[in-house]
Amino acid sequence: MTSNFIAIIAEVVGLGLGRGPARVECLRTHLTSKDFLSTYPQGGYTGARTVGRTRVVELKRHTTRLASTLGSLPLPYEDVSGEAMKALQDESRLSALLVPLLRQGLKTWEKLVPGSEAKLMILGCYDAQKKCPRLLTHISALSIRPSSKPDGQGVQVEMGGRPRSNPKCKDSQWARDRRVLEDTMDPESDEIILPIRGCVERDEITKPTKESSLIKPEKSGFVWKYRGTVVSFGVLVTAVGLYHMFQYGSVSPLGRSMLRTLGLWNNGPLWTGSGWVSRGGSAFVQWIKRYRPSPSS
Repeated sequence: MTSNFIAIIAEVVGLGLGRGPARVECLRTHLTSKDFLSTYPQGGYTGARTVGRTRVVELKRHTTRLASTLGSLPLPYEDVSGEAMKALQDESRLSALLVPLLRQGLKTWEKLVPGSEAKLMILGCYDAQKKCPRLLTHISALSIRPSSKPDGQGVQVEMGGRPRSNPKCKDSQWARDRRVLEDTMDPESDEIILPIRGCVERDEITKPTKESSLIKPEKSGFVWKYRGTVVSFGVLVTAVGLYHMFQYGSVSPLGRSMLRTLGLWNNGPLWTGSGWVSRGGSAFVQWIKRYRPSPSS
């Protein structure tokens, strides 16, 4: 949390409390989106952005994803009204709450930072202390990344693209626990790749070195490039999906306590924000420098 960072947290107040129609309240905050997910109770989340400051890209898809997540996470709750939590798990009812929430939140954001496109982190959760469900969104300035393209477009938005393979698995607890690992990351690194022992014939490739680098092909997942030789390490499964399976499925779990201490490990089985290289064996952790495409790519 930094004092010069400005954001808005908008919340639908009164869900499940039997106090009449829900209303939207907005407050100014210095919490980043990551701090936001770490501060509020565990729940389902989805990240979105605006275009033209008042329109949310793919809002219907984000609504579907959030409702699916909240319907799949086994969150313990005692719903006072008996219906409020179900409203967050039903896409049409969630949309009826989400639209006024975002409208009021973005209206407040526009007054605070006029002309700024917004990054949205939408969270649905159950507050055990207040004994009620909560629906909130964190609104902050959308970062425009420098682009190597001649037209200088820093943010690309693909409309109607292929949906995520696992939209049900956006558990904020995974993002909360991962903070320990992210805080130990090399400042010039933004990805981790996990080469798995036994996936390649040349033994030296199983132990990554500082010379190793990460490249991102157009249509596939990550591949490992070792001294100029590209070596694929099999199927990449979404990390959030695997975490969801570990927590609530039949897959043998690593355990949440181990996840919290991953930042202290030198090597060991680990997943990243982008995927898990799944072919069996043990994995070595490797920090990867930011990928900068060549002019010809």
